[in-house]
Amino acid sequence: MSTDQQDVLIGARLRSLRKIAGLSQTQVGDALGVTFQQVQKYENGKNRLSGSRLITVCRTLKTTPDALLGTKSKASNGQVEDVVDLLNDPTIRKALHALQKLRQPQRTHAIRAFVELVQVLV
Repeated sequence: MSTDQQDVLIGARLRSLRKIAGLSQTQVGDALGVTFQQVQKYENGKNRLSGSRLITVCRTLKTTPDALLGTKSKASNGQVEDVVDLLNDPTIRKALHALQKLRQPQRTHAIRAFVELVQVLV
C-alpha cells in the first residue's frame, strides 16, 4: 500500500470516528487549531496528520491511535478498528441510512431480522 493510499484510509477512519463521536469538522478543527477546510483535507487524505495532531484528534474523538491508524493492538482486539472499517463500506452506510428512515418499532424489527439473517449465514 502506498503512502497516499494510507493517508486516504486514515482520513476515512478520521471521518467515521468524527461522525461516531457526533462532532462537526469545525469542532474537530477548533480542537486542532485549524479550519474545517483543513479537517476536510485530512479526511480526504490530501494532507497528513502530524504526530501531535494525531494525538490531539484521538483525545478529541475519545479514541486510540490504533483506531485511527487501522492497527490492531492486543488490548483492543481490533474491535473498534473493525467497526470503523465496516462504517467505511459504502454498502453498510447505505443500509444504515435506510434504517434511520424507519420509525420505531419497524426499525427494531428490521434490525432483529437482519441479525437473524446474518446469524443463519455465518
